[in-house]
Amino acid sequence: MKPNLSIRGFQIYEKFLDDDAQRALTAELRALIVTTPMVQPVLAGGRRMSVRMTSLGKLGWVADAAGYKYQSHHPNGQPWPAIPPSVLNI
Repeated sequence: MKPNLSIRGFQIYEKFLDDDAQRALTAELRALIVTTPMVQPVLAGGRRMSVRMTSLGKLGWVADAAGYKYQSHHPNGQPWPAIPPSVLNI
């Protein structure tokens, strides 16, 4: 499959997933982040980032007063959920 568009190094594949597949993927990911909810990272200087985020897989990026790092668990202590096959297949 060839990309429909390439912008700043990103390749856009319009309609790669149809509407039903997008809804199913969104529902699957939302179910996974129940135990590792979105957090708003705090930078080393104490300011909060403007984004909320979580991770999947063996390591996730976290930021706190001690600095920035990759770790095997969410700030709440729960391990990051595995990346589901549906995402890996994309």
